[in-house]
Amino acid sequence: MSFFLSPLSRLSPRSQSLPWFPFLTQIRVHSCHSWFPLFSACLRARRVSAAKFLYLLSLAFALCPPAAAAEPREVHRQTRNYRVAVDGVERGDMTATVVRHDDGTESMTGETHLRFNFIVYRYRFSSTGKEVWKENRLVELASHADFNGDEYVVTAAATDDAVQVTVNGESRKTPADVWVTSYWREPHASKVGRELQLFDAGKGRLLAGKLQRVGAAALEIAEKQLDATHYRLRGEVEVDLWYDKDGRLVRQESLESGHRTLLELSELPE
Repeated sequence: MSFFLSPLSRLSPRSQSLPWFPFLTQIRVHSCHSWFPLFSACLRARRVSAAKFLYLLSLAFALCPPAAAAEPREVHRQTRNYRVAVDGVERGDMTATVVRHDDGTESMTGETHLRFNFIVYRYRFSSTGKEVWKENRLVELASHADFNGDEYVVTAAATDDAVQVTVNGESRKTPADVWVTSYWREPHASKVGRELQLFDAGKGRLLAGKLQRVGAAALEIAEKQLDATHYRLRGEVEVDLWYDKDGRLVRQESLESGHRTLLELSELPE
């Protein structure tokens, strides 16, 4: 889920953009039900674009499989709650629900809310979405992000040799082996030591960075000691990631336009 931090913009009353957190924006479209959280988020948004909502609605109908199609069976579900701090101040939270299915797919549904209150200025960020992976490859993704009124609707679907991406109605292709900046899945060994193509799910941008495995680390998470593996990503992003023995993201630290950003599990799920 750092979550994905793309460049944080200046947090000041004059700033019209805010830390942007893709960690949070994923949506699986294996079934019509997968679109409900996205629609709900649109309806809850302070400023909702009717055109974008209708676009989402039409896209959902287009992607929903026939009623007779069999749904993959859920074999495991886990909800992970994170706290988000910027420059040492608690600014919001993120919830991620990870589900494994009997067809080998794994999905993550995320919802994030950030709040910045200044004396003469308030900034709000929210996102909701879901992504699905199979055999270490992104299969489908959809998200809706609201950057204080600036909305982005992003969808992605794998083809044979690429990923077809649509951002606010405009389409293009990205490489098939992109890694999404939610970072919720521990990277496959084949990604370590390489220059990676990173897909920013919040705004649909393509970034680049080199991933290195730093090594074992002992952390204190939710007042408990935890063994983790530390990774470092450098390039157009500056992110450090820690995963536990189950491949679960437990901490993310990043530097975003000079702002130190932390995403960390607030409790350890069973």
